[in-house]
Amino acid sequence: MSIDANEVLLFRPDVVTGLKNLLTSSRGHPPAEAVAVLQKNDPAGFGLLTEIAAGAYFLNPQVLARLGYTGQEPKPIDPHPDYLDGGLLQAVLNRGPIYRRTPGMVSLPRS
Repeated sequence: MSIDANEVLLFRPDVVTGLKNLLTSSRGHPPAEAVAVLQKNDPAGFGLLTEIAAGAYFLNPQVLARLGYTGQEPKPIDPHPDYLDGGLLQAVLNRGPIYRRTPGMVSLPRS
């Protein structure tokens, strides 16, 4: 199964017009030449083209399989905050909250 730019554009419909303009302006030129001209004369257009190319590449299931990437998976959050381990923040906890009031700010009532 292959992925093409059309599938990338399903996720990024905001770039369709820009891509059409790039392809129209490049028509009739060898691909390597068109890309080199784009890179030199239109950095934003070159960025758009490379973003779409990379998107299509990384949507390809064969590429993902070769990379060993199975996708994002939910991971449970440990309810124990690890920043409390080892006593690193104990002095701060013992001290309690301290701060400087911002001049002109009204204090909000504590709930």
